[in-house]
Amino acid sequence: MLVKKLLKLKFVHLFFILIIISFLIGYYTFECNYSIKKEILESITLQEKFILFKKVLLKNLGFAFLLSLGFMFYNISTFVLLFYNGLMWGIFFKKNNCELDFTKTITLVSSHLFLEIIWIFYFSLFSYYLSKDFMTLLNKEISYEKTIPIINKKMNLIIRGTIILITSAIIESFFSIEIYKLLT
Repeated sequence: MLVKKLLKLKFVHLFFILIIISFLIGYYTFECNYSIKKEILESITLQEKFILFKKVLLKNLGFAFLLSLGFMFYNISTFVLLFYNGLMWGIFFKKNNCELDFTKTITLVSSHLFLEIIWIFYFSLFSYYLSKDFMTLLNKEISYEKTIPIINKKMNLIIRGTIILITSAIIESFFSIEIYKLLT
């Protein structure tokens, strides 16, 4: 049990170190020659928010699916995706920070970013756990029949991650824009 906790703790550290480093690379390598279309954000209708929600939800579900499949590639693809996502967060944060001040950017992004980090962590952790089971199955250390209950136990990570993913997409699509309008 202690070994499992230590492995999980190492994964947690690696997860957050990778996200932070890639965020900083994205933030500090991006130049401020971009401006946000304030008029678009201020005049967005409810119907456009639903379209935005659909786009954000599908993008996030696709990303979650790719994270979940990382177990088949020894989690290398999971870490590449995490690095890429952190890089994009850094660039996005810098884009907003160029146009808005730091406090407004933090308020705009933080409304959904914490939930997004949590669902990404859940899907990455699912892939991490599954990769260990996948390797033992390939090495014939456990039978296929014993693997299915192990995978079913880990499905609660996917279920919780999906619920948080949907909540994050709702906040990003509907409430972040309203928070932006209040700030400007």
